[in-house]
Amino acid sequence: MRYFDEKTTIPLPGIICYNASSEEAGHPYIVTTKVKGIALIEIWDDLSDERRDVILRQVAEIVVEMYSQRFDKIGTLSARGEWVIKASPQQSKVYSSGTEYWIAHATRRLATIFEEARYNAVYDYGGCAPSFLPFTTTL
Repeated sequence: MRYFDEKTTIPLPGIICYNASSEEAGHPYIVTTKVKGIALIEIWDDLSDERRDVILRQVAEIVVEMYSQRFDKIGTLSARGEWVIKASPQQSKVYSSGTEYWIAHATRRLATIFEEARYNAVYDYGGCAPSFLPFTTTL
């Protein structure tokens, strides 16, 4: 959020505190201030079509501004004097393309599925795995 606060005009809440690891609260978290304004859900039904059109155009402008920010890698955005992309705690590397990221993600997921299937098969067959399940994967 700090990156978008520095690099765009998008209205954002202030960050009070955060923790990117799961150690402190069991999950990553972020606590923010409240953004000034009125929640649209409270007034949307009472707005004229013209006012709704103005609001939707503002939302579209925010989305366009957000998507105009381009990065040459996929990873965690970090401020170290200047903004850099680094490997996240959950991932072992920075990816150079969406294809590379999704192949790595699918490979990790398939390995987990194979391990779960092997464990369940060993459990279901009384401690010995059936011959149709591989003991190792080449993923």
